[in-house]
Amino acid sequence: MGRPKKEFSKEIFEELCNIQCTESEIASVFRCDPDTVNRWCKDTYGTTFSDTYKKYAEDGKSSLRRTQFRLAQKNTAMAIWL
Repeated sequence: MGRPKKEFSKEIFEELCNIQCTESEIASVFRCDPDTVNRWCKDTYGTTFSDTYKKYAEDGKSSLRRTQFRLAQKNTAMAIWL
């Protein structure tokens, strides 16, 4: 008989990946060890944290890029940076 299973919210996990939180930051939100997050990903998604993270972080990157392009239309510094 071991410790009870840690409860995770898929929605919160996916949103944290979307805003590109690190594995340790996500573990901190769920108050657990990063290894627990990795095991949960394997059980829930069938892949490691790294592979799962890549999938959900891509949405965040494209969202960030859209915002940057919108800002570049009004902000010269952003236009130069891009």
